[in-house]
Amino acid sequence: MCCQADTHRHALQTEKLQNNLSSEAILAQCVCQVVNIFTPWSDSPLMSEPSLYAGAALRRLRRREGLTQAVMAQRLSISPSYLNLIERNQRPVTARVVVELVDQFDYDPRALQDYLEYANAKAFVARTGATIKHGGDKAFYVPSKDAIMLPAREAFIDGAAYYATLFHELTHWTGADKRLDRKQGGKFGSNDYAFEELVAEIGAAFLCSDMGVSNEEPRADHAQYLKHWLEILRASDKAIGDAASQAGKATEYLNELTAVRVAA
Repeated sequence: MCCQADTHRHALQTEKLQNNLSSEAILAQCVCQVVNIFTPWSDSPLMSEPSLYAGAALRRLRRREGLTQAVMAQRLSISPSYLNLIERNQRPVTARVVVELVDQFDYDPRALQDYLEYANAKAFVARTGATIKHGGDKAFYVPSKDAIMLPAREAFIDGAAYYATLFHELTHWTGADKRLDRKQGGKFGSNDYAFEELVAEIGAAFLCSDMGVSNEEPRADHAQYLKHWLEILRASDKAIGDAASQAGKATEYLNELTAVRVAA
């Protein structure tokens, strides 16, 4: 089950959203708030000290140096089979390996920070069991295939932008008939479509907060995005509160789903 502290926090966020509909700046602050410190769930083993999975970084380094796995493994004082597992993200990069990277290759360990910073977000997404495919230049959820489509991570300006987008689509994913059965499928520009987009964007903000995916300030594109859909829904002053409520349910569903998968 999702811990009570998270449920209470989402309730407070929803209350703030309801009370600040008239101001774009304050709305963005409420909806897109993301903490800059890591706040783990008290009852989820998923949110323990994150491991560093940076297989892509080591693979790039090895290829840049023109080394085989056997040669690089020897220089890192590990076995070739273990290096192979690291490169496939089936084993974490240990502190000892990082020391050897610095010593043997004059490697800047700060290059690994991005992998560590988003380790829990990556693990969380994997635990949902959602089908995620990378390619193209657009992000969207395909109900007929129950799959999330995303551009390659390298297409995003940073990890925060990647996971904010992924969490947006993951919130859409929770609305499928076999999950929360949220009304979806309205035509572009319709109130139903706008409402679901608000749910997804607020859900993304909630998940970013839970996962410690943060920026120094609320992102300008989030504020503009929300403002656009709120203008469409202006006829209903309950829209933001209702959307925040649905986003909270989506977040709680994902928290419970990942906690069950961790315990299984």
